[in-house]
Amino acid sequence: MTRADRTAVVGLLAGAVSLISVHAHTVPLTRGSPADDMLVLWHDPIDLGTWVTTVARNWPAPNISWVPGRWSLPRAVNRLHRDVLAPIGFERHGNSCTRTDNGLLREMRFYTPRWGDPATKGIQVFLSVRIMGLPEPLVEFRREALWTHLEPIRQLDEYPRPASEEPLPTELVDDVAGPGVAFLRHAVELQGFSRWAAEVHAQQGSWGPFRQVYPGGTAPLQAAAFAAAMAGDKALAHRIAGAVITQEGNPREVRDFRSELERVAP
Repeated sequence: MTRADRTAVVGLLAGAVSLISVHAHTVPLTRGSPADDMLVLWHDPIDLGTWVTTVARNWPAPNISWVPGRWSLPRAVNRLHRDVLAPIGFERHGNSCTRTDNGLLREMRFYTPRWGDPATKGIQVFLSVRIMGLPEPLVEFRREALWTHLEPIRQLDEYPRPASEEPLPTELVDDVAGPGVAFLRHAVELQGFSRWAAEVHAQQGSWGPFRQVYPGGTAPLQAAAFAAAMAGDKALAHRIAGAVITQEGNPREVRDFRSELERVAP
């Protein structure tokens, strides 16, 4: 809307509100304005409703194409949290839903791809189970979590974000409620996490429908050792550590792992 258009609208509304009288004598506005010939001098009574209707009918429609909106990411997270995750004890923090219990932090984080059209790019889901209570690390990388992505189980790059008036994709809802929750809740406690991490390592980084659970290499075994140590089973932690030292080919990785394990299982 141009400045002349806005001036015309203000003049029309101000005149209508201030007085219920009008004369059929038009005063043209600046030529080219959508309100040309609609401003009038005020003398004789006229129905205000008729006047407003006349203005509305003569006002041109905007020359744009209407594009339906899509589900925003916060709206999708809110719906999934309300219907799926809140009933099983997860709390929502922005676009992340977490639950902490039995020494483990379980997180499902929703986000959109870094690249792509903001209006159409979809939803990706990150899953993580992390050991709680460890001291702050003194090394760059400490292997204390297992994590993966949800959408690859359907060979997708992302879940589509539907139009606002449509429901969330069944695939997204089913995957969050099914394999997503199963991944986060598989380990009941620290001992269970230790066994699970060792299983992931034995299966070369896969588990259930997830073809790739991260980190790779001996990282799941390292996480298993930390979980055993935090559960109070130092003997098991050191047995697992022996396997890490035997299998890990990176001396720095071994050194960092041993120094960190020594802090929790001396």
